[in-house]
Amino acid sequence: MVVPFTLRQLEYFTATMEHGTFRAAATACSVSETALAQAITDLERALGQTLLLRQRSRGVTPTSEGLALIAMSRSLLDQATELESAADDLRNELSGPLRIGCYSTLSPFIVPSIIAGFAKPHPRLDVTIVEGDPTELQTQLHEGRLDCVLMLSRQAGASVETHAVRAGRPRVILSAEHPLAERTHLSLRLLEKEPMVLLDLPAVRANLLPMLGEVGIHPRIEWRTTVFETVRSLVARNLGWSVLLHQTPTDVSYEGLPLRSIFIDEPVASNDVALGVLRGRRWNARLRAFEEHCREHFRRMDAGSS
Repeated sequence: MVVPFTLRQLEYFTATMEHGTFRAAATACSVSETALAQAITDLERALGQTLLLRQRSRGVTPTSEGLALIAMSRSLLDQATELESAADDLRNELSGPLRIGCYSTLSPFIVPSIIAGFAKPHPRLDVTIVEGDPTELQTQLHEGRLDCVLMLSRQAGASVETHAVRAGRPRVILSAEHPLAERTHLSLRLLEKEPMVLLDLPAVRANLLPMLGEVGIHPRIEWRTTVFETVRSLVARNLGWSVLLHQTPTDVSYEGLPLRSIFIDEPVASNDVALGVLRGRRWNARLRAFEEHCREHFRRMDAGSS
């Protein structure tokens, strides 16, 4: 059987679908715009279908046939990569693409380690990291644009299975000046009437507030911010208390003011840092090695040696 098209043509077609113009796709593929456009024309001729409508002022628009082909095209490219990686696995060498999504509040604690401790030691790996909201990242996971997502376990949708890389249970944070700051454990009921500082992100609102409600706590939210470190700085100024769904390696705010991280007496649900993948996905050597890297990174962080 002679296949009338090439993987390179599928690569150029997929890149054009993702970038929206021949020029941007050609840059991403390190090829001339003319060569890329000709390869896609050859693919259309081989398949007997028009896949893209060329619009001089607005780039390209996929046809219904193009939209139908893109998922299959990505699948074939992924399988070709897996074939190449299988040979590398036999040589114990990691190679090929790994597209990682990372929840933005986690990224300062893990992305530098991914680059320095995982990507750099494996130069044949092509690591891409996308930071953002876990809902948006899981959408990209379903679309095949990401291989995995680092997030908190309670943020995972039903079709995403999670593998914990750091066990986590929410804790209260208080200013060192707060009267309860020296406790190792406390009940949230002691704080319920005091002002709270909320990390006002959709993923937090959808998980933290219902979690508090499950144990009968209805906080008086006085300050809201979308920045993780601003929450910690406001608390360090003794402007309120907060609950963080994951812990930092140091109890000092950006301003250098001390904070206290305290266990909660109420039976709040655990919320692990987790690697999320689509259910039923076959794990390759890259994913397995990346999961272990994340586990080891957080082990070192929690031991205070990272």
